[in-house]
Amino acid sequence: MIAPLTSNTQAILLLTAPLIVGRRDHSAELLTFTEYSKLARLLYELGVEPADLLGANAARILDKCRNVTDASRLEQLLARGFLLSQAFERWSARAIWVVSRADPEYPRRLKARLKEDAPPLVYGCGDPQLLETGGLAVVGSRHVDAQLLEYARDVGTLAAESQRTVISGGARGVDVAAMGGASLAGGNVVGVLADDLERAALARDHREGLIDGKLVLISPYDPAAGFNVGNAMQRNKVIYALADAALVVSSDFGKGGTWSGAIEQLEQHRFVPVFVRVSPDAGKGIDALRQKGALVWPNPRDHASFQAALAVRFAACSTSRSQPKLSEKSVRDSDSVSSVTANGDLPACAEEATNRSHLFISYAVEDGLLAKWLARKLAACGFAVWFDQMRLLGGEPWPQAIDDAIRNRTFRMLALLSEHSLRKRKPTGEREMAQRIAERENIQDFLIPLKVDGSELRLGNRAYSCHLRLRPCWLLRPLRGVFLCVRRVSVVKELFGLGRGFSDSASLARVAP
Repeated sequence: MIAPLTSNTQAILLLTAPLIVGRRDHSAELLTFTEYSKLARLLYELGVEPADLLGANAARILDKCRNVTDASRLEQLLARGFLLSQAFERWSARAIWVVSRADPEYPRRLKARLKEDAPPLVYGCGDPQLLETGGLAVVGSRHVDAQLLEYARDVGTLAAESQRTVISGGARGVDVAAMGGASLAGGNVVGVLADDLERAALARDHREGLIDGKLVLISPYDPAAGFNVGNAMQRNKVIYALADAALVVSSDFGKGGTWSGAIEQLEQHRFVPVFVRVSPDAGKGIDALRQKGALVWPNPRDHASFQAALAVRFAACSTSRSQPKLSEKSVRDSDSVSSVTANGDLPACAEEATNRSHLFISYAVEDGLLAKWLARKLAACGFAVWFDQMRLLGGEPWPQAIDDAIRNRTFRMLALLSEHSLRKRKPTGEREMAQRIAERENIQDFLIPLKVDGSELRLGNRAYSCHLRLRPCWLLRPLRGVFLCVRRVSVVKELFGLGRGFSDSASLARVAP
């Protein structure tokens, strides 16, 4: 029995999903992730949810959304209710469920690890609890010889016999071989598909695993979506995020989804240790991955050695990340994912420690153009910036995500002050939270207001004088004004000295265009 869609998920599907039923409907222009994020923030400032766009007050809310996106476009998308009902009926007939980031059932590993990069919607068939079990991700090329296929099947079999889940992409070649080996051995399997979830859900080879609760197939894309190279590349991060470790059986050099996914994991995400199969004929791709930091797969032959291979995840992750290593207690105390280790904790490398390294930009929707410009300029100069239009995707529970970013990830808050931001509930709440953090943790100048107009800010007994005056020519020399403004507060040496050398006014001036 497929659970009915929540009201928020219905609204998010209408706004962002193609709802492919038969011939695709191209009459409505879907909201992109960035567009939906802007809309989501405005809805929160209005004190409403996406579901309210389908309620009795929808017309009034849509009228207030005109500054964010065209109201007629939203109306056209939200009017696709009949198409949604057809799509949901089609999915239900194939036992396909769908969850959004607004749902508590959304895979917690994806939300905890991918954060703003997590897909807004996840479609699936099978037991979703398997998504929380971790395991070994097995990936490799599509075109391999019989020897490598047998190797991948043996890895899948040993994983199943060791009571560990196999996670792969469901593509022909190494992916299918590893998943097949695990399935034949009675193990748990997670398939992260880039296309044709509908067809896979009905495939005879998958029927027994789905019925027995040993297989779950998921996709971030519409169940009827065809193959797309971009989609295949993007789903790679989902495979790694669901795993405890990854094994690259084979890879081309410098091209292909296997290569790009492994490089992204080694150089950017670093969720889990990446192993490679090493042999005399491994190829240039495997050799290059080793040079990038991949570990040699020890080719375990029994359950104990297999578990030992996966146990290196703690050391591998902690040495490859720039963040401090989390203690087990800090992981238990976090609001992240369920556990895969013996005591139920997520591996330490999966959750970031409280890491105050970002500049958080607080603003009202009316000042969004300036806020976006400021965020992009700071990011271009090498600063870690938390800006909701860059960080939040469609379907994310944005109030919690924003509050978490301020509490745990913000080094300093840059608050754009205007008559709008002083009047709006959300930016006011962000500034008040920043002030509480500053007082509780004794962080001087945690809140740095930048004055957009003549508005004045006073929180409690404290008045803030730091400001940014905008003149008609502000676009000509914009960044210099911000830096000179921020330079007046005592935090500047720490703020601009995170390995960047901006410790004096001359350095700041050189950064400005």
